[in-house]
Amino acid sequence: MSDELLILDSKQEETKKEQTSFGLDKINEWLLEQQKINLKSKVVFFRLLATMVNAGISVLKSITILEKQEKNLVLKKLYTNIID
Repeated sequence: MSDELLILDSKQEETKKEQTSFGLDKINEWLLEQQKINLKSKVVFFRLLATMVNAGISVLKSITILEKQEKNLVLKKLYTNIID
């Protein structure tokens, strides 16, 4: 009987963590959406994209490469949305 209680408790804890995590994820997404992308970042993106496309790499593959290298979370999310 005590084993059953432990299983239920762990499931309840997981559910609470998921609910809390879900709420924080929504807040983080909203905050990221509110940020603007500066002109310098846009210029760098298009220059790198043009260089890769001129080198014979497809646009999708180029954006995938840029997404893996990007440190800015806003741009990384944007690249991920384009890829999907």
